[in-house]
Amino acid sequence: MSKESDKLKARILAAELNPEHELCPVCAGGYVVPGTAAGDRFGVCPECYERGLRNAEHAVQKTLIAKTERETIRKRTQRLRAKLGVTVDKPAKPKAPIF
Repeated sequence: MSKESDKLKARILAAELNPEHELCPVCAGGYVVPGTAAGDRFGVCPECYERGLRNAEHAVQKTLIAKTERETIRKRTQRLRAKLGVTVDKPAKPKAPIF
């Protein structure tokens, strides 16, 4: 076990044994551990913090995949138009409001 995980384990134990411990507002099963990013910055238990990080990474991955797919389709369309000699007029600029 690493030194960092030993420190976290000790902090979690201290939070559990503290008579004034604070339960995590997200899961209500873990303890908010002072001295950790989860406890100090976000006010949640370490497990919910890690779960949040995981969900954020997953959302970023999904966004990057969607962007890559969109760019691939856009480029295919551009190449197909060039191959077929199709030109597409750009949309007209919107008129200024009369009011």
